[in-house]
Amino acid sequence: MEGNLRPSGKIWLDIAIIISGFISIVGQSVLIRELTCVFYGNELSLGVILFSWLFWMAVGSFGIGRFVDRIGPKVQIFVLTQILVSFLLPLTLFAVRSIKLILGVFPGELIGYSAMVMVTFVILAPICIVIGFQFTLSCKIYSRILQNAPKAVGKIYIYDTIGDMLGGFAFGYIFINIFHSFQTLFYVLPINLIGGLALAWAYCKRRILLKGIIGLSILLNIWCIIQVEKIDRLTTSFSWKGFTLVETATSRYSNLTLIKQGDLYSLYQNGILSFTNPSKMSSEELIHFSLLEVRNPKRVLVVSDAVSGALQEILKYPVEEVYYVELDPAILSLAKPYITKSDLQALKDERVKLIHTDGRFFIKRFVGRPFDCIIINVGDPSTAEKNKFYTIEFFQEIRSILDPNGVVTLCVWSNENYLGRTLLEFNGCIYHTLKHAFPNIVLVPGERLFLIASSSDDFLTNDPNVLSRRFNQYGIKTRFVNEYYLPYRFYLPRMEYIRKTLDNFKEARINRDLYPVCYYFDMTLWGAQFSKTVEKIFLFLYRIRIGWITVFICTAGFLLWLLRRQVGRSFVPLVVFSVGAAGIVIEIVLVIGFQVLYGYIYHMIGIIIASFMLGIVLGTGWMNRRLDWIKDKILTLALLELTYAGYLILLPGIFQLLKVFHQRVFIQFSIQILFPTLTVLAGLWVGMIFPLAIKIYLKDEKTIGRTTGILYALDLGGACVGSLLVSILLIPIFGIPKSCMLLSLLNIVSFVLLSSIRKA
Repeated sequence: MEGNLRPSGKIWLDIAIIISGFISIVGQSVLIRELTCVFYGNELSLGVILFSWLFWMAVGSFGIGRFVDRIGPKVQIFVLTQILVSFLLPLTLFAVRSIKLILGVFPGELIGYSAMVMVTFVILAPICIVIGFQFTLSCKIYSRILQNAPKAVGKIYIYDTIGDMLGGFAFGYIFINIFHSFQTLFYVLPINLIGGLALAWAYCKRRILLKGIIGLSILLNIWCIIQVEKIDRLTTSFSWKGFTLVETATSRYSNLTLIKQGDLYSLYQNGILSFTNPSKMSSEELIHFSLLEVRNPKRVLVVSDAVSGALQEILKYPVEEVYYVELDPAILSLAKPYITKSDLQALKDERVKLIHTDGRFFIKRFVGRPFDCIIINVGDPSTAEKNKFYTIEFFQEIRSILDPNGVVTLCVWSNENYLGRTLLEFNGCIYHTLKHAFPNIVLVPGERLFLIASSSDDFLTNDPNVLSRRFNQYGIKTRFVNEYYLPYRFYLPRMEYIRKTLDNFKEARINRDLYPVCYYFDMTLWGAQFSKTVEKIFLFLYRIRIGWITVFICTAGFLLWLLRRQVGRSFVPLVVFSVGAAGIVIEIVLVIGFQVLYGYIYHMIGIIIASFMLGIVLGTGWMNRRLDWIKDKILTLALLELTYAGYLILLPGIFQLLKVFHQRVFIQFSIQILFPTLTVLAGLWVGMIFPLAIKIYLKDEKTIGRTTGILYALDLGGACVGSLLVSILLIPIFGIPKSCMLLSLLNIVSFVLLSSIRKA
């Protein structure tokens, strides 16, 4: 028989729920990080991962949680779920690292879209279902203690969110900087098991078997901690079969893997090739194509990936200063023992200034003599974070620190002979965006398209003979790029074809900070590698107009209004769904907005997310204390929904306003105070709405498990759909302002529907 649920002993249940939230967010962070290493790491793969995680949590919350009212003993079952989570998390990580081995995918090879969706869905299902079920189960247990179901749900929501917040801070500030993935899990899981043991001791005094299982689990966990390095290296090797695994490292920015094949060392960053050393041809092309277009290169800036030969090629010119900006210091720490002596000497050259910061952050705030050449070597705009290096605002920032006769160079995915529709959209978007800031552009076609741009055409040329003469004048010794190679790459008919094709493409979209369309084309190109059907779907979605979605939302709202007497009760769950979607959208928008305004400052992204959790805690706590005092609960819920809609409309305007102010004091105020405050406010509304919706929707105390399961599942479902649609489709296609307006419209429709049942 289950022990009495004593209010005096509920402290152990409180702690257990906080621990569950803590373990959940740490486990989620670890698994998402590992899955992005297996897949491409762009918004599409991240969207699928988040969708799968939230979908299965919703299944656990409602699909299984709806039976919680009929099962028992509940405390023992909750303790068993804690034990199950402690086993499932490392097993899921093991399965993630085995994906390429199971699928027979060659190391470094990308995995197709259909395989990615299927594998992610299957692997994440068990752990997410259990975590989702835990929330509903804990609500039922707590309602028996407080004898007040809505307040009990509010309390659980607070404790779970506190755990999420602590887990987010711990992962972002401690674990990610010190431990690799298996260390993180094995070091935190004993907390979960000890919490379960304390709960079992308090409420399950006769369950010796249960306590014995927990004790054995703790001993097994200790053994895993002792063997953790062997486990990590063994599982990492699964993804690199056929290669020599040299070394791995983890940092706050990425998982790094260094492998060797023959005499070549290759560094993979989050599963994607960062550079190979030595890599003479690509380095020589990148540097000499750029510097031969500068009359007298003295000051050069390189953003990212310059240790595979680029620095030593730059130093062959009579340069005075070379700024090398690399975000992640762990890259150089890992690579230094294995790069060539000449690359190592280049890093130590007194002319080289190594700076570890975000490239855009550096360029936006740079004060000093202008540069003669700026080389952006960050890779393709495959994510919203990388997209910020390809926007018109960024190119204008470059122009402000570049000499009028200087050049800027980009290098992106392309084809030298034919540009299909998707590739044309991708290359055309970058070309026309760059042309808005720099009217003179030399295009060097190939599998990688070089775009060399300048404000002046005095020295810029695409004539291979002129470039050959300049090359010979410097007397530079190279292996590939020389007076014979230049006419081959600067082949005028091919260059003219690319130029005419891009110039004649008048439909090209301009890539902007708040309208980041370029990474959508990159996702489309990625999908096209595996399936033409996927490419057609993406191109079809790209043609969708915002008016169509607006009409659909309004029509659906009108039909529901006509049926309000029959389905009016369902409007409360609709509010929870729309707020769940709006909440995740605000988080995504704030993170993207922060990055484009102030650069990628990693710890501040963590603070933004944690601030959202803090807002939920404050909002839920405030509403819990006032639930019994509010007379017109439906009106209150409707007004909260309307306020949230207004906040969504105001957010893009705040970004536009912030772009005007460049004073250092105001920037620090925005970074340290304004952005966290905006996020707290967003979480505040979510926190107030959830317990109020529970109070309105709950029929009686006996159905608390079913009601909580439904509404929590819809909250997760809204976040699930919102994260997938907004990051993959709405923001890149329509931009941040219009995406916020669409979500605001959804919340306004919910407000109207709620108001209608209040009057009925």
